[in-house]
Parts: sequence; structure tokens; C-alpha cells
Amino acid sequence: MRGGGRRLKKLVLLAGIPGSGKTTLSQRLLDKGFVCLNADLIRHELLGDAGDQRDKEKVFEVFFERLDEGLKRGWDIVIDNTNINAKHREPIIERAKQAGYSDIQIWVVDTPLEICLERNKQRERNVPDDIVENMYRGLHGSGKPQKHEGRIIVVRPGLKDGDFRFFVVS
Repeated sequence: MRGGGRRLKKLVLLAGIPGSGKTTLSQRLLDKGFVCLNADLIRHELLGDAGDQRDKEKVFEVFFERLDEGLKRGWDIVIDNTNINAKHREPIIERAKQAGYSDIQIWVVDTPLEICLERNKQRERNVPDDIVENMYRGLHGSGKPQKHEGRIIVVRPGLKDGDFRFFVVS
């Protein structure tokens, strides 16, 4: 599925708080031939700890080097970061547009806050509740994706655990 040619090159930015299901969704896209970029994995690779917030500049330097390489190669890419505000999404989207990507999608993973908080507590590396709550308010407030960024798809949990329902907004 990789490579240039005449097919539409796809970029999917997952936007959601910790525990919302972003990684489950990104795994499904990996199974469909997408390449996944995730800042936490780069932190783990460089610093030995996915939660280590030191040296953000180096982490994102590597992230954008890998993004640029994937875009140059025409790969279908999923970004599995929180992407909860336009400031974080903008440089990714601009690079994709410059590389000729016309299928840019933002999947807003809209899982109820209570479920995210419960899932977050079950994780080995969890984020403090107040930070998760602030991220939720940001994503559903000033960080809400806009039509000019790409096609917006709201993803909600399905009836069974691990199932999702997709709603195209724009």
C-alpha cells in the first residue's frame, strides 16, 4: 500500500485524550498498511521512558524528520499523538499539504471523560486526572478541529469494548 503513483496519499491525525482509544485505532490502521508516528514511542527510544517530558526539542526533531521521510515516500501515515490543539496539528498538516497529500483526516476520538479516566488509571504509565480533564476541555473547546484542517471524523466507542462508530463531520 506504500509508494507514490496516482493513488490518494492519506494522513490521519488522531485527536484524543489519554485512554480514549487512539492507540487501538492506530493499530487497526497499521494493519491496513499505514505507518504510525508517535512522540511517546520516540521518547521511549531516545530517553528510555515514554513519559519523560525532557528534551521535547530533540523528540520532535526526530518526529518531524520521520514524518518528512514518510511524506516524501508517499506513505499512508497515522499520527498517534494527542493532537488536542491546532498549534500541534498545523505543522503536520502543512507538511502533508506541501508533500501533495490531499486526503488529510482528523479523527476526533470522542470517548466520554469518565471512561478515559478509568482506562488511564489501569495503565502502567498514567497521566494525572487533572491533566486529562484539562486536555478534554481543550479538545472540546478551543482545540476542536476546524474544516480548513482536513476532513473531520468523530470516532465514538461502540457497544462492545474495542468497537468504534465513525461520524463524518466535514
